[in-house]
Amino acid sequence: MSRSKVSILAGMIIILAIVIFLASSGGLPGSSFTYDPAKAVHSQLSGAKALAHVQALVDIGPRPSGSEANARQRDYIIAELKKVGWTTREDAFTDKTSRGPIDFVNLHARLGDGDSAFSRTAEVLVGSHFDTKYMPGITFVGANDGGSSTGLLIEMARVLAANPDLAKRIELVFFDGEEAITSFQVEGLHGSKHLAKKLRTLPEGKRPPYAIIFDMIGDKNLNIGIPSNTDAEMSNTVLVAAEELGTRKHFSVLRTEIIDDHQPLHEIGMRVTNFIDLDYKPYWHTSADTMDRITAESIEITGRTGLLFIEKYLLGGGGRSK
Repeated sequence: MSRSKVSILAGMIIILAIVIFLASSGGLPGSSFTYDPAKAVHSQLSGAKALAHVQALVDIGPRPSGSEANARQRDYIIAELKKVGWTTREDAFTDKTSRGPIDFVNLHARLGDGDSAFSRTAEVLVGSHFDTKYMPGITFVGANDGGSSTGLLIEMARVLAANPDLAKRIELVFFDGEEAITSFQVEGLHGSKHLAKKLRTLPEGKRPPYAIIFDMIGDKNLNIGIPSNTDAEMSNTVLVAAEELGTRKHFSVLRTEIIDDHQPLHEIGMRVTNFIDLDYKPYWHTSADTMDRITAESIEITGRTGLLFIEKYLLGGGGRSK
């Protein structure tokens, strides 16, 4: 038997084992959510609507942390979420960087009005960074890197609102300061590190056990590679969801680690997975990361797969009635 056939067979065995496990489990511990195909929201997600949000962000221009453009972007996100019934809280903090202290602002959103929306403990964090890399002398608008996943989360808020029982178990987090000015060995991941530090102080039952991060998911040639420094069971179950939707060819679990906003959450014991497409050269971190490099189809494929994973397999126990 060839190596390729062995690899395919091994992959099928892993997926079958996960399906059997999910069928015999109740999903996320403590969750009372029941997946109902008639109320499923993943199929309602529109890549075109998400892309329109990306265009609005790109039209603002470069949006590095601490800039006026970054503040305008936050205003846009808050306003769009409010239209579909979500309340947003700003979490401002200052952190040291190679450019000196910079003011960062994470955004946290829950379905509902005012403080009552945040009165319950979320079961799943769904996150994206919204800052663009500081690149003096280059007009870096981050259509894919920063823009695509942010547009996706705004669109996710719209479709999740159609199923409040599902949406109220989820917190959307828009991270500021993911990008490193120099290198990740020196700085970067400011927003997710800030959140991880706060969550670490909470009792285990008061912090979400799960997190899903989206980053760079709009490339025309979509190739989502889930990093190895994620929860293996979660990440392999993403492949099950992709198989169900017929999007499996766009997803793989890597043997390599990737430094991204999931890492600080992973380090404090949260179970995490990450949807990221790093196969974006030669446009990554260049002035060519523009709208013509991304598509509504890629965002839709990623978003629908992610939502099915959340509503059916993560929270819904694989669709088994409870």
